[in-house]
Formats: sequence, C-alpha cells, structure tokens
Amino acid sequence: MPGSRPSSKLRHLLPRCLLLLFVTASPWPFGSVAPRAASTLAAALLVFYGCYWAIQLVWRKNATAPHGWIWIASGLAFVAFQNLPLPSALTAFAAPAVDRAYARLGTELDASASWHPLSIEPFRTQWGLLQLLALACAFHLANRLFRKSADRNLLAASLAVVGVALSLFAVYQKARFGTVLYGRVVVESGTPFGPFVNHNHFAGYAEAAALVALGAGIGFSRRNSAGSLLLVGSSVLIGIAHLLSHSRGGLLALGAGLATLVWLSRGRESGRPFFIAGGGLAVAAFLLVFAPATLFPRLASISNPAGDDSVQYRVQLWSDSLGLWASSPVAGSGLGTFSAAIPPYRSGPDEIRAEYAESDWLQLLCEAGLIGLVLAFLFIGSSLSGAMRQAREESSERARGALHGAIAAVVALTVHGLVDFNFRIPSNALLYAVLLGMVAPAGAKISWEGKKLLRLAAALALAALALPCALWTLRLGRSDELNRQVNPLLAEPEEFSSLIQALGTSRARVPSNPDTTYLLGRLYNEEAYRSRDEARYRELRLEQAGAAFRDSLRQAPARGRTWFELGWTEANLGRDQSADRLFSLALELEPHWANLRANYALYLVSRGRIDDALDQIEAGRELEPGLTPLDALSIVGPYVQHDVQLLRRAAGTGPDADQALASFTKIP
Repeated sequence: MPGSRPSSKLRHLLPRCLLLLFVTASPWPFGSVAPRAASTLAAALLVFYGCYWAIQLVWRKNATAPHGWIWIASGLAFVAFQNLPLPSALTAFAAPAVDRAYARLGTELDASASWHPLSIEPFRTQWGLLQLLALACAFHLANRLFRKSADRNLLAASLAVVGVALSLFAVYQKARFGTVLYGRVVVESGTPFGPFVNHNHFAGYAEAAALVALGAGIGFSRRNSAGSLLLVGSSVLIGIAHLLSHSRGGLLALGAGLATLVWLSRGRESGRPFFIAGGGLAVAAFLLVFAPATLFPRLASISNPAGDDSVQYRVQLWSDSLGLWASSPVAGSGLGTFSAAIPPYRSGPDEIRAEYAESDWLQLLCEAGLIGLVLAFLFIGSSLSGAMRQAREESSERARGALHGAIAAVVALTVHGLVDFNFRIPSNALLYAVLLGMVAPAGAKISWEGKKLLRLAAALALAALALPCALWTLRLGRSDELNRQVNPLLAEPEEFSSLIQALGTSRARVPSNPDTTYLLGRLYNEEAYRSRDEARYRELRLEQAGAAFRDSLRQAPARGRTWFELGWTEANLGRDQSADRLFSLALELEPHWANLRANYALYLVSRGRIDDALDQIEAGRELEPGLTPLDALSIVGPYVQHDVQLLRRAAGTGPDADQALASFTKIP
C-alpha cells in the first residue's frame, strides 16, 4: 500500500536515529562525565531499550538475544553479587582486603562485620552496575539495529559528521580559550581538548570515528567516488585533530587500528593489498606532515620515563594497582571503587589522589578481580572473532567497508584501554558498546508466534523493569550532583540549615550514598564552631557529626578521610583515646595525605605531645607537594615559639626553611 511506505521507513529509521543521537550527542557535555549527564544518558538508554523491545514483542512477535548473552548475563550477575551481604569467611577468601576493611567496623564502631558485601563501597558498585546495564542495552540494540549495510553506513556517516564537528571545535577552542572549556569552565588538569576534560578521551572518541569513516570510505571507493572522498577526507581531518591532542596512548591505539584496517581491507583481487598498504602509508605520511612540532619530543619522552612526570606517574600507579589487585585477586574490591581502595597501596611521595588506574583493563582487574577480567575478555573476544568471520564471508565490498572500520575502531579502543581510561567516560564507553554490537554476529532469534499472552506479559515485565531502573539511575545521579555542589568550608553560617536540609532529603532518597552522610557530618562540625549559636548547640552538633560519620563509614569503611573526620570530632568532644586510634587508622588508609598529617600534628601539639607532632610534620614534608616550612611553623610555632631547635626541626632545612624560620621568629 502506498500509504504504508513512509510509516514503514519511519519505524525502521526512528530507533536507529535515536541510538545514533545518544552516540553523537554524548561527547558534547564533557563526555557526559558529570553525575547528572551520566545518569541521564544511562536512564535514556534503559528507557529506550525497554520501549523498543516491548514494542517488538507486541507488534513484531519476535526478538533476538544479544550475541554473547551468557557472558553479558554472567558479568551483570557477578557485579550484582558483589553487593550482596555474604558471610565474612567467604569474603575473606574472595576479597581479603575488603574483609579487613569491614572488620574495622566491628573493632572501632561496634558494628556487626560477620556479613558484608564483596564491594568496599556498595553505592559505587550499584552505580557501576546500572551504567554497565545501560551499556549492555546499547550493545543489544546495536546488535539488532545495525545488521544491514545501509544501516552500518549510516552509522559511519554519522560518526564522520560528529568527528569533524568535534575536531573543528577542538582546534577553535584550543586557539581561542586554551584550557577553558566552552570559554567558561576552567580545567585544573590543564590538558582538555575539544569538549573533553582530558585530551586522551578526545583522542579515544576521535580515533574510533576516524577509523569507521575511513573503513566506509574504502568500501565506497569503487562505486561512489564522491562519497568515498568525503568519508576519507573526514577521516583525515579527524586524524589531524587527533594528532593535535598530543595523546601518546591515542597515537598507539590509532596505529593499531590502522594496521587492523589495512589487514582487513586487503582485497581478493591481485594488487589490492599493495593499493591499501600504499594508501595507508600515504594517509600516515599526510598526518605526520600536519602533526605539531611539539608532538615528536612528547613521543620521544616515552623512551625516558624518568624524565617525564606523566609516564613516571603512570608506571608507578600501575605497579601500585597490581599491589591492590593482589590484595583481592579473585573478586576485586567492587566495581567503581578504585579511588577508595588504592590509597593504602600507593608508593612514593606523590600526594595526587588517583581516581582511575590510567588503564581500563588494570582497573577492571582491581575492581572485579580475575573473574571480571576473564568475563570481559571472553565477551569481547567472542564478539571480535565472530566479526572477523563475518567480514571474511561478506561478498559486497561496500558492506565490508563500514564493518572493517568498526572492527578496527574496536581494536583501537581496546588497545587504548591498556594505557588510558576511555571506558570510564560514558560517551566513549557508549561508542565502544555500539561499535562492538554492530560488528558482533547477530544473536539467536526468539520466536513468540502464537503466544500472545506470554508476549504481552514479557513486554509489560520489560517495561516495568526498565522504568524503575531508569528512575533509580536518575536519583543516584542527582544525589552525586548535589554532593559535588556542597563545600562545607566555603558555606556561610546562614547557609548551614538549608544545606543540612537538602542533604537530609537526599539521604532519605538515596540512603546508601556515603558522600551524603560524610558532608552532613562536616556541616555539623562547621556549624558547631561557626554558627552564631555555636556554644549553645556545639555538643549536640558534634554528636550529630559523629553519628553521620559513623553512618558514612558503614557504607564506605575504607575511606581514611572519614575516619579522620570522626577522629577530629571525637577529639573535640574530649575523647582523646578514641581520637588517637581513629587518627592512626586514617593514616594507615591515607598515608600520602599531607593535610591529614598536618591536622593530626595540630591535635598532638595541642595536647603537649610535641615530638609526636614533629614526627607527623616531617612525614608530611616528605610528600609532594607536601607541607611547606611556613605551614609547619604555623602548626608548632605557637606552642614552642622560644625553642629555636624545635622550630628548626619543624621548618626543616634549605633556603625556603631558612626564610620561613626568619620570618616566623622575626630574625632579619
């Protein structure tokens, strides 16, 4: 019927365009890394997935399982298992370090530690599970929607367009605003590029877009020279921006992707391999001509790790991360918990807090143990092996092009994951999931013909599961977003009540978020000493602060900063014996935090324990950047201002120490 054609085309294009919208829009809000953006993207994918398959079950009477569903289901089940309360004997076997962390609750807080989860922070693992579920949904949708050559080429064209747009914006922004994103957001790391906070994440997205566009351009080369020229030209432009990002890991990944594409694109006709290899060399030479002069010294620095702070930091962190993994080798510390678990295993004097392992696969090993890493490799390996087989069997050169490009992009991002953390950036993780779903073999068909009631029940169940998961994801994101906006030290006294009320509401909605109760405790502490009625309510507020910190520790027992705040609260309540134990425990968990040692020294010197305070100051001064001589003197000086020997010990040695000591003692 004539009237049915537009409707049929719309039904075909709409879900594909929606999924492409998520893929192409997600990089612009800083890679969707902010809690609100990340939760909105994950929730949208969950709702889209539930609605799409519910409609398919009701109207089309058939469905397909995702390729590798057994590995997907096993991975999701394992992460969910990490959050289940288990006997301590079981966790002591699977994750000894996690068991030791929960054991401290029984020792210090008189809390039961006989049953606890495998995750050291259940809230982070729950958040990671929902994001992983959203990526699994994106994989399944791509595995269903991008089976035909025309659909794959639509994906390639979309990535070419967004890749060019990102590249042009990146170059303009770098020239116009430097390290200020969108001309408004100052980035502390100093390495943003495009809309991404980190140049390596721009490189990750760009390399995938460039390879898919280049593969599709090669596929079009014989029958559509104009389309081929546009796609290849887009790929080259994106490649130039990729080089301008100065990402060494990105260049390694792009090289691996290009090598894969050249190998896959070798033709059946004689002479075809030489044509592809020659074309690849020409593109590489062209990119190197346009490479910035500063790129080559940066690449050369890899051969001398001791002379490059970034390389040295990564190598040291990777070594420390292996120590973390060895502490819980089977099941890890829980998905999403790396930043909380790594501090006790850091070596060297660096004070920088490691949020990520600077390697996706090493971080997965730390958080999910051997079980998680093996499941991930089995899933990706089965998908790529099926994709290679599919590419060999494809007879149409046009159909092979986008498929080859997507396989090369998956290989590139997989290699990039060895030295960076692209999969922790929602936009890049989504792109990887969609490309992997596109290249993976089609899943097995599930027929529901003649089972109307069963189909309706399955559709309703799917929608009923997708919607609550999406709503809960949004709630977790909003909770995290609120916590990021609260800074107790900068809050004005008249703001305390409203902030405490807002955090209390957030706590009631998401009781498992340890950051909420931690911030509540800090606000109570600030109110105890800075509000107008501080003397009247001081003891009450301090007790409330202590209760909030204890609640936070029950949800996140490995956070040294929370143990420290609880110790300071106990000290303010006059419970010095308890405070000493808590400070020592905090130092055990956060040995590379100079501010903790400074505050502990302040507590010790106020109790007349001068030598112990100086020990903490000397340890804090050895860190980088550590305590300055002037900071040390401001802590100890008021208590030993007439003892030059002790002041010298506090200040240390060197020109800075001499200047600080002279300034403090008023000696010309």
